[in-house]
Amino acid sequence: MGNLIAARLGCYGEYGDAAWDHLPPLGIRHVEMGVPAVARRLADHGLSASSLEAGCDVRRSDVADSLKGALDACVALGAKVCFLSVHAGDMPREVALTTMHAVGHPRVRVNFDTANVLYYNTGRTTIGELEKIAGFVASVHLKDSTGAFRTDVFPTLGTGIVDFPEVFRILGARGFTGPFTLDLEGPEKRTREEQLRHVAESVEHLRRIGALDPATSG
Repeated sequence: MGNLIAARLGCYGEYGDAAWDHLPPLGIRHVEMGVPAVARRLADHGLSASSLEAGCDVRRSDVADSLKGALDACVALGAKVCFLSVHAGDMPREVALTTMHAVGHPRVRVNFDTANVLYYNTGRTTIGELEKIAGFVASVHLKDSTGAFRTDVFPTLGTGIVDFPEVFRILGARGFTGPFTLDLEGPEKRTREEQLRHVAESVEHLRRIGALDPATSG
């Protein structure tokens, strides 16, 4: 079975509405989107939700209850992953591996971002950090990097320093096939045509390295 490759609707920046018609011809049939998601619109464009994004403020005493709606939406749409960007404010933070061992629950896992480990840290590599945490990875955000600390310029996949073939090799060796989700963030201002090309060229890089089947995304 091939990799499940998806794209966040945010990859399209201010041209987000273009995603619906642009992704299927590229061979991308899965998306990560926020709650609420619209099942009918997904179906009309031949797309499915591979993951849904929800907020998670661990400072709130009712944080678990606040996630119920998002989890119900995941069940309704068949999304296997609920992506949480956990916000803790000034609360103490532990590293990902320590947290996984402490939580110890098979349904709580890591979304590994191939560029954020370089954005937030110095003296680290994507591959080095992935090797530490690979056994706990349940989803991956695919983003390239210039390698500069705290620089939010994330280039088209394959034009930065992230070793994507090795990312797929390490996780594939563990039987992980996705979701791998394009997460093309950044402040760069592009025309609509440039933004669509940015996405298309990133998808083509995945196809070129064998991560995406020539005909379909799985």
